[in-house]
Amino acid sequence: MKTAAKGLLILLLLLNASGAFFGGILLITDAGGRSLGMNTELLAGSPFKDFLIPGIILLIFNGLLPMLAAVGLLLKRTRRPLAVLPIWRDRQWGWTLALLSGIALIVWILVQVAMIGYWKELIFQPLYLAVGLGIILLALSPGVKDEYKISVS
Repeated sequence: MKTAAKGLLILLLLLNASGAFFGGILLITDAGGRSLGMNTELLAGSPFKDFLIPGIILLIFNGLLPMLAAVGLLLKRTRRPLAVLPIWRDRQWGWTLALLSGIALIVWILVQVAMIGYWKELIFQPLYLAVGLGIILLALSPGVKDEYKISVS
């Protein structure tokens, strides 16, 4: 069960990362959003004039962060390169990034819906909200959480 939960967690992280790399790069290279079937009118209630900054944010927080988390979970490194974070000091950094990735994805979707609305014709928003919740629940599952426990000195 622990191995299945860990595998599913890594799969969800990679799914999120691949979608964010694809979308983020397209939004950065085409800030008007046309390549994704969007236009800047969607941003009318937001602080952005085009999709460049949202594309960068998407790429970093939902692309790079979960990719690093997946790598960290696979490598199971016990070093603490994230020792500056005062949270979850008793967990390996891959686990910490996985949990933060789930939180970042949920925040991304909620802010997106608040700023540009819910897209009834597309399933991406509820799908990625479910992915974010899945990442958090799997990371917090006892088997996965215990596997990435380290001793704090």
